[in-house]
Amino acid sequence: LTLNPFFMKFFDVCVCRYKVIDEQQKLMSKLLLKKVGWPFYIRDNKTEEFMLAMMLFVSEQHGQAYEFFQLHDYTEAISDSLPECVKNLADGTSHSIWTPLISSFKVPYRHSSYFFELSKLFFQGSNIEYAFKCIKKSIEYSMKNVEIKEPQSFKQTQLELYLDLLFHFNMFAEALDVLRFSHDVLSEHIREKYFRTMLESTRQSAPFLATVLRSCHSHSDSIYLPVTDYRIIDKILVSHVSENDWKSLKKLYSFRIVNNHERAAAELLYEYLKSNCDDVETKRKCYLIIVNVLSTFDNMRDRWLLYGNDVLTSADLQKELEAL
Repeated sequence: LTLNPFFMKFFDVCVCRYKVIDEQQKLMSKLLLKKVGWPFYIRDNKTEEFMLAMMLFVSEQHGQAYEFFQLHDYTEAISDSLPECVKNLADGTSHSIWTPLISSFKVPYRHSSYFFELSKLFFQGSNIEYAFKCIKKSIEYSMKNVEIKEPQSFKQTQLELYLDLLFHFNMFAEALDVLRFSHDVLSEHIREKYFRTMLESTRQSAPFLATVLRSCHSHSDSIYLPVTDYRIIDKILVSHVSENDWKSLKKLYSFRIVNNHERAAAELLYEYLKSNCDDVETKRKCYLIIVNVLSTFDNMRDRWLLYGNDVLTSADLQKELEAL
């Protein structure tokens, strides 16, 4: 195929210069694949099988495209034998969808970059399943080839795409692990963006918070969330609490309790019953919860909470309860 100038001309126009979804170009690509690509490509010729993968992708046959894209180690095998029209895609002036992928052949971290760019292609092509498979391969290469230095910007965008896909598939526990263990790559601002997006999502906030609470509870004898992540989530949950909003208050209370911040949880309830609660029975329940929480402290001297500038002991709270 690569020796046929007529084929290469059509390949350049229909595949290499592919930028956005264009029905006419898509039809031409499918015809090129059906009439020439499939019948005449040379099996085990790595260059032609890579080109076949490109044709399959633009023809929206993503499953077969994925199989051919990972059939060989193309970044090592064909880096210097790509056809001119494909090689030229990496010169920085092309606006083809293939430019980032072909450019990945030339960077030191080519394997992780190659699958990262493939993941982006499948993501843009709305095939999330193969995007997820590719980003996992990219990260596997990054973890395996630790001696190869990757730019901070690449590591960040790689993890951000991975997180986007994990959240798409509701894989909250795995996403939490990425957020917890990647402080050297993901800034506090980025982590807050993801926590806020999840906690404010109409569809995902409840299951995401449930996963957070369950994970924190299962690690109650150790620290599950790093301090900065705890503060980020706590701040977001605090921002959700409004006057007489018992549901949001329970979420924040539960989060503080499972993270062993019992005094902060008790102070939250006390502030609620003093400021926003008029029902006597609800106040009584809050007092009982607060007293029970403080009673978990072994030392009597530790059984206190702050309210404004006042320090209230469990004995003070018991008197207030009896006075209701």
